[in-house]
Parts: sequence; structure tokens; C-alpha cells
Amino acid sequence: MPALGPLLGLSPEQTDALVTDPTGSVRDAAIAEGGPFPVVVFSHGNGGVRFQSFFLTEYLASHGYIVVSPDHTGNAAVSSLPGGDLTGLLLPAGVLPNAVAVDPAYSFDLQGTDRLADVSFLVDSVIELNESDPDGRFTGKIDIENVGLTGHSFGGFTTVAAMVADDRFDVGAPMAGSPPTAAMDRPIMQFLATEDRTIGLTGNDVIEQQYQGHQGPKAILRFTDAGHFSFSNMCLLLPDNGDGCGTNTRLGTGETFSFLADTSVHEATNFYQTALYGFYLKGIEQYADDLTAEPFGEFVEIERDQMP
Repeated sequence: MPALGPLLGLSPEQTDALVTDPTGSVRDAAIAEGGPFPVVVFSHGNGGVRFQSFFLTEYLASHGYIVVSPDHTGNAAVSSLPGGDLTGLLLPAGVLPNAVAVDPAYSFDLQGTDRLADVSFLVDSVIELNESDPDGRFTGKIDIENVGLTGHSFGGFTTVAAMVADDRFDVGAPMAGSPPTAAMDRPIMQFLATEDRTIGLTGNDVIEQQYQGHQGPKAILRFTDAGHFSFSNMCLLLPDNGDGCGTNTRLGTGETFSFLADTSVHEATNFYQTALYGFYLKGIEQYADDLTAEPFGEFVEIERDQMP
């Protein structure tokens, strides 16, 4: 991992933080008593990694969900291949002895198609694990009838597109991703950052259009002064990246401002996604109160339709 630091533009201190900063995750953790537990799949952004938004994935796991987060091979910063080789958008051949370069002919459209196959494959996989996990860990523990999907940026696009392509996804929460035009009536909760420099005002307009055209239960959360990476943990590594961390100039006006603290975005995101899945995947009616609550009204504007 230290060899990746210069590729990411990180200082030695930031590189060390990449591998040593503690989180709430535990490898091979025991599964809680009870269950079965609903599934939530997380799809990372373009060139991201499976743990890029651990603030959310850990939180959902702690609230009784089987969270599945893949590296989208070929579109991740780095991912493992069978046999131990590594590949990724930040790993051209020769950087590491076992690095395999991503084929330059691997188009963005093909990456999008493969992402849909990835997340559907994961649903197939958890079904198999629930039926018969070779280690016995997940057997009978997974509620395969209740599956949610969330993602950031390209993963937000993936969330909407995959829900259209695979009706096993019951509810979606795309974050800061320009979605495709989609005809689908299952519940969607869109997350939008008003100062998103990566998808820009044009991308945000696409999110608004998807929300307006969606036929099922829906909500859109507009985070004032948040940026593209506010829905990730990137501010830990790049605190001045200028698209969710540090300062920048406002889209449209050029006025200098400071981004909303990412911890505030994380708290609100966790609150509403937990309510979304609690209501639609676990069927807990009391979560309707959280879906209609507005404890973050200082920086989150919410619009809803057909959603409690």
C-alpha cells in the first residue's frame, strides 16, 4: 500500500493513515444472533475502492444488515486478481511487480455494463451463501428477499441502472451520481451535493430530472455546501481536495466558501439510509417517523413523494 501513496498524491503521513487509521471494522467478525438479515450492496465511484465510504457501510452493518461492497475490477483504484496479481486505474504495469495494467480499450460504457453484472452477481452469491456457506457462517443468516443498493458517483449511476435491470433490488439510495433515464417504480432516495464539482450543475440537473420522472416512492436530499466527495471518507486522506473538503469557489457565483463538514454529511446520510432500509427492507413502521423527520434542516433540504 505505501507504493500507492505517491500515485494518489499523498504525503508520507497521509499514506501511513491510509493503512493505519482505525475504523470500526473487524475481519471475520462473528454474525449477531437472530436474523436473517437484509442485504445492502454498496457500489464505489469511478476509480474508487470498496472501503471508500466506510462511514456508511460500517454503520449499516452495525444496524443489522449484511453489507456487500466489491471492488469493481478494472474501474477500481486497485483490486486483486485471481493468483495474487493487482490491477486498477492507479496501477499501470511496472509500478509494482505484480501490477497488471487495465486495458486502455476498456471503455466507460463497458465498465458501466460490467458494474451491473457485478452487483447482480453479488446477489447470486449471497443467495448461495445463505443456502450453504462452506464455512457455515452465513447459512440461513441472509434475508435474500430484501435487498437494497447504494453507491457513490459512478456507483450512484450503477444503483439506478441496476435497479432497472434487476428487480431483486428492492430499494436504492444513489449518492452524487448522474443516473440514467430509467423506468422503475421501486423506492429511490437521491442524495445530491449542491457544490459538486465532479458532476457539476449539469449532473445535478440530471439527478433532479430522474427524481421528477420517477414513478414510485421517492425522496431527494439536497445537501447545501457539500461536494462530490462529502459522501465518502476521502477528506481523511485529502482534506483540501476542493470537492467536498476544504474551500473552493461557489458554482455559478465564484464566491469563496468552506465546504460543509463531511462528518455532518455522514451523520445525515446514515440517519436517512438507515430509516430507508429499516422501513422498506425490515418492514419496521416506526422508521416512517425518521423518514419524515428533518433534524438536519440547517443543511439538508428534503423533497418527498409517496414516501413516508
